[in-house]
Amino acid sequence: MLFSSKVVAVHIVALVLTTIVYRLSPFHPLWRFPGPVINRITSLYNAYKTYTGERHLYVDELHRRYGRIVRIGPDALSINSFSAVSQVYSSTNAMTKGRAYTYGGAHGSGLFFMKSRAEHSKRRKIWAPAFAQSNLPTFRQAIHRRTFQLMQVIQERCDTRGVVNLGEAIGHWTYDIMGDVTFGASSQVELLENGDSEGLIRSGQLATTAFEIIGEVPLLFSILWYFPVTKKMRALEERAGRWMTARQNAPDQDKQNDIASFLLVKDGSKPKLTHADLRVDSLFAIQAGSDTPAGVLTLMFFFLIKDSQVYDALRNELDMAFPDATVPLNMHALGQLEYLSAFMTESLRLGAPFHGFPRITPNEGAFLDEWFVPGGITVSVPGWSQHIDEDNFYPEPLAFRPQRWLPGGLGTGSRANKAAIMAFSSGPYSCLGKQFAMEEITISLVRIVLTYDLEFAPEFDADSFYAGALNVRTPVFKRPLNVVAKRRCAQPGEAQRYI
Repeated sequence: MLFSSKVVAVHIVALVLTTIVYRLSPFHPLWRFPGPVINRITSLYNAYKTYTGERHLYVDELHRRYGRIVRIGPDALSINSFSAVSQVYSSTNAMTKGRAYTYGGAHGSGLFFMKSRAEHSKRRKIWAPAFAQSNLPTFRQAIHRRTFQLMQVIQERCDTRGVVNLGEAIGHWTYDIMGDVTFGASSQVELLENGDSEGLIRSGQLATTAFEIIGEVPLLFSILWYFPVTKKMRALEERAGRWMTARQNAPDQDKQNDIASFLLVKDGSKPKLTHADLRVDSLFAIQAGSDTPAGVLTLMFFFLIKDSQVYDALRNELDMAFPDATVPLNMHALGQLEYLSAFMTESLRLGAPFHGFPRITPNEGAFLDEWFVPGGITVSVPGWSQHIDEDNFYPEPLAFRPQRWLPGGLGTGSRANKAAIMAFSSGPYSCLGKQFAMEEITISLVRIVLTYDLEFAPEFDADSFYAGALNVRTPVFKRPLNVVAKRRCAQPGEAQRYI
């Protein structure tokens, strides 16, 4: 027995050492690409940096040290090049998703986790009608109704000093909206009213965090999925499954124009999606449609309140456009506001610090920018690095400056490449709900600014908050966005039409 154990141990050590030597040797297809030795050997350090929420910062640091192309894993490259975006993501020959999109032990398949272009395209066709122009007015009504409720909740949650955790309220608001949009009248998501005592938001963040951290080791994810430690991670998926079952059992009049009505389509008498598929896709709808908009909005308000000149410029424009702050809002009127548009664009640039969307090069390899990359290699363009690259944004690429998007920009030589903003990805795997998300964020931002005067709570530390704003594909804030909220106007009547 002891001898057998020694033999096995020797074989394992030999295998590990052989693998390390190969990954560091000239025989490896990525030998000529620069990068840290640790990253050439293993992806575990990247997993650690993802766990810290600072992988986007780490990858950007590597590019500053090694150049435009960096080996960030044994079989992975990061390419900080705007010209590579189209080749990797947007062209008709855009690359397929890599193994990092494997979702643990989930039994069903979901739109976000589908790696095959053909399978993804087939599922996307089922999803697409939900976000068609003709269906957006229905979703818009849900946004306005929940935003009315948010205005009340902000006031109700203020303590005796008028301080409220604005980030938490926004998170509850986005979940309630996505409950309405996904499950319609049968939605049981009521976090604004009841709070989140079950920790559903945290559960979703844990699942996304684990997915991101262990994504490069799918087998490990599949094993850990069944361990007790992942129970909290699976809570939101299990709840989403129950919500979908309730939606399936709802009366017929409740089955119109929500996302579920499009996912529950049938091919003859047979449903196109299994219950397991519906469970994963409903989880994706709730999680992706809630956490990212909530994170972007939270950072938006941070940037807004932090700079009084920006705050005054935005508020003055909104006050002039809507002298009666209780009137209905519509997207056409909002779309004419120049400073609002500039503020939104700058917020997307610095409020979506993604480190990249991994793709796999085709078997024959590909020329990306000036480099030939062999087949079967994971490649990505680091979103955050593109967002702060001086070739795309100059001057002050790290500073929040909405005026860079106004005529004249930031002066002579100013650059603002809107196409370099990768908040919603692009190409065949891009976000279907981009327009909906932008309307959701815009309406809430405008309504809050019109309704409340905001300033940081006396004890709020802006530097600590921003340092604790992490990203692991989903935004995670170590500290609450505590603000003093003072009502400026009467609440618009709930019975008003907003469209």
